[in-house]
Amino acid sequence: MLGVPPVTGYFRGYDLVYRIGNERGFFSIDSEWLVVKFTNDRADVVRIVRD
Repeated sequence: MLGVPPVTGYFRGYDLVYRIGNERGFFSIDSEWLVVKFTNDRADVVRIVRD
């Protein structure tokens, strides 16, 4: 559903990194990202992070 993740240098400790869009809130100066880390072929960590 998400497709192939874009090539990025951000968040190298994760297996998949997707840019969601601008940070939510009144002052949106950063971006929000969906990051996923796999352990034994299962999603172990799934977070929305800011850069």
